[in-house]
Amino acid sequence: MQVFDDVFRQNYTKLYFHALSFLHDSQEACDTVNDVFEWLWRNFENYSKSVNLLPFLYTLVRNKCIDQLRRRRSRTNFLDNHSADYSVQYDYDSYEEKIEIVRQIVLSMPEQTRRVFMLRYAEGLRYRQIAEQLDISTNTVKTHLAKAMQILRRERKHFPEIELVAIAIFFAKFFY
Repeated sequence: MQVFDDVFRQNYTKLYFHALSFLHDSQEACDTVNDVFEWLWRNFENYSKSVNLLPFLYTLVRNKCIDQLRRRRSRTNFLDNHSADYSVQYDYDSYEEKIEIVRQIVLSMPEQTRRVFMLRYAEGLRYRQIAEQLDISTNTVKTHLAKAMQILRRERKHFPEIELVAIAIFFAKFFY
């Protein structure tokens, strides 16, 4: 595809500096422009004749940069809010006890609530898939998930040192 090669050679540097002006990180800018060109390569036949490519590419790069900045901000906010949580060192015996407590809480849930919880978090099914599998409505699925989270939060009050919701979701595959 000679036309694609020409578009790439003529515009890569411009788009790189455009991305760099947003991201202020050379590697991220390079990755972003590469992602845009990879997308363009896969969709080149659809766009090569129908649009003026340079403004279109600038828009794609800008949007991708904005997505990167949002992810970066989310990551920073998460780490700022949870940095103390990760600085704690767990001893393994205590950790195993906590896992067992969470397992017992999950097992104590009403059967249908537990099944919905496990299908969602252990198997990663969507609400609609769970509803079809269990022959219930998606609103009922939502209700059971809300109930499961409520149980986990309520039990967390009895064990404040344990982040029950996070542990339950993380270890859900081991319970099923």
